[in-house]
Amino acid sequence: MTLYEFGQLGNCCLDTCDDVFDIIITAEILTDDEENDMGYYGKFANFIYRNVNILGKAGGCDIVADWSALITENMSVFRKAANAMWYEGSVPDDDDDFVYEWLKEIHGWLAGGVSEKAYQKFMEKYAPKIKRKEA
Repeated sequence: MTLYEFGQLGNCCLDTCDDVFDIIITAEILTDDEENDMGYYGKFANFIYRNVNILGKAGGCDIVADWSALITENMSVFRKAANAMWYEGSVPDDDDDFVYEWLKEIHGWLAGGVSEKAYQKFMEKYAPKIKRKEA
């Protein structure tokens, strides 16, 4: 089950943990109406939630999810996005460091930390290239 599917059951605000990296990402899953009302932010948020699978429950988190798998399975797409959208020289060469930085970045984006233009650019240029394996 994806975070989006779980959210549609009425579980809209959760603290989630990645299953590989020690990081918490707060997820506020939107209804379809909210997604449409919130422009590219809403589209980005629910796109991400539709591509992150729930793995279980543990410790201080509501949900353990495969956040890092989203990035590792689509490393070249996320690298292109980072090279185009992050500050020059801020994209780590090491894959583990890169995934960790993207997890922090996604957390910030889900909190509304970038411009509507950034969400739009990501959704139009990079999101169509992201593919996930079925859970």
